[in-house]
Amino acid sequence: MTRWLDQLGAMHLFTVDQYAARGFVAPDFAERLAELADNFESYGGDTVSLGLSQLTPASRLSAALHQAKQAHDLAVDSGKRTAHFDAVPTIQHILGDVHSQSRSSIASILDPLREQSGINPDLEQVLRVFLTHHGKWRPAANDLSIHRHTLMSRIAKVEELTGLDLSQADDRASAWIALRCLDLA
Repeated sequence: MTRWLDQLGAMHLFTVDQYAARGFVAPDFAERLAELADNFESYGGDTVSLGLSQLTPASRLSAALHQAKQAHDLAVDSGKRTAHFDAVPTIQHILGDVHSQSRSSIASILDPLREQSGINPDLEQVLRVFLTHHGKWRPAANDLSIHRHTLMSRIAKVEELTGLDLSQADDRASAWIALRCLDLA
């Protein structure tokens, strides 16, 4: 990292620990740094992942660091070398700021779907696919390779167990956020 920044002639401030370098560079160097990371050729298994924040005034550098971490996590999760904060999904912005204990509490609305071995994988998958298709019966049923009436029956079971009304946007949103919290657990 130091070599790259020195090659670019970039004034920089960064710290390094065992796993990461975190720091700040002027905006005109950020894209050139991203190009270097994208073109990095691994030797001996070393990898590079770079997360870039939005352009941020000096008075909000802590926010920029948080944004860069979220972008870095996106790069790592997606197997890319670089990611920009603007590419981070909105739900990830929200859940990234929620404490893990709070995420567990949010996910608890799906507790009635749980069996002793964990969440019922069939009902969880049906709910996830149904919500992915914005509550549209036919596309969700096709994606699940089941009949639409079978899907309606399973969604009715989810509603019965959780008390949610998935015909209501707020309840669909709550269920989706709870599923995403389960993904982060």
